[in-house]
Amino acid sequence: MKLALKTCVALATLATMALSYAGPSDSAKKIDFELTGTVYDADTKEPLEGAFVVAPYKIFRGGIGASGTFCVKTKGMYTGRDGKYHFPVEKLDGRNPYSADAIKPGYYLDDSVLPDPKVWAKQTAAAYSGRDIFLKKQNPSKPHWTFSGEGDEVCTEARTREAAAAGVTFMKLKYEEQVRLGAPETFLRLSAERIKEYENLPEEVGEDK
Repeated sequence: MKLALKTCVALATLATMALSYAGPSDSAKKIDFELTGTVYDADTKEPLEGAFVVAPYKIFRGGIGASGTFCVKTKGMYTGRDGKYHFPVEKLDGRNPYSADAIKPGYYLDDSVLPDPKVWAKQTAAAYSGRDIFLKKQNPSKPHWTFSGEGDEVCTEARTREAAAAGVTFMKLKYEEQVRLGAPETFLRLSAERIKEYENLPEEVGEDK
């Protein structure tokens, strides 16, 4: 089962808005809220303990004929019994953080709640709260390979191991699930290569690898 169509459409809409949204400056508005949500079992609707949640923090980069947002660091945390997660909002630009993904052994990503574009554009607390994530139990005989919405755990512009660390944790959990469920060799090779690439980043910017 793929992500619900409404989630895919919403992600595309928010991504497009994030490309050009500037938002109020940090000095103009104090940020006194976080990106928050709850990870649920999609079938029982009960909170999931022990899910690892990762949030990407991005920059906007424009150029002649092309522009986009790129992940520069990740933050992560495991959920407790209440299934809740939270991450600091560092800038009101729609990109810091942009979204969140969750992974837990034995589950795949079924759906996630995203704000209405009009709410997102205002960049108030409402845009960052109630960002619930629904994980569905795997059927080992017919596994699903969707573990994240946009693959932002692969933090393309991370420059240090610390910046990529949460994404690497997510990728390792994903890789273990792929192995357990018998994923195609191409999937396993790509995951292993990505993990190695980010683990080989320097500890500090400017340090030789």
